[in-house]
Amino acid sequence: EKIALLKEALEVTRGLLNPYHFIVALIYRNLVGTYFAIKDWANASRYIELLISSYYASLGDAEAPRLLPVEMGRRWHQLAVCRKHLGDEKQAREAQQRALAILTRCMGPNHLDVMMVHDLLKQS
Repeated sequence: EKIALLKEALEVTRGLLNPYHFIVALIYRNLVGTYFAIKDWANASRYIELLISSYYASLGDAEAPRLLPVEMGRRWHQLAVCRKHLGDEKQAREAQQRALAILTRCMGPNHLDVMMVHDLLKQS
């Protein structure tokens, strides 16, 4: 039921606002979290990709990682997890490398999030 309500909210919101509006991004984030919780990796991946695209479209390729570094890094990490579960090791590794680069740049190499992404990258 939660997914149906979020999708309905997304449809209404996209009809009223710019598709890159922050409220649309919040709905994407909620859908990602919901699909992640039930381990629906394909749908989680789809909404993570929409969320990342939304950030890049609204802020620009150079500005999105600079203005939202932790958010962007975490979304790339989530995408890597989804792709790994879906059996796409190559794309999982690429997403993980992007996550690591963004998070290292904003948090430093000794931050717990950075070390976790680095460890997962070493395992793949």
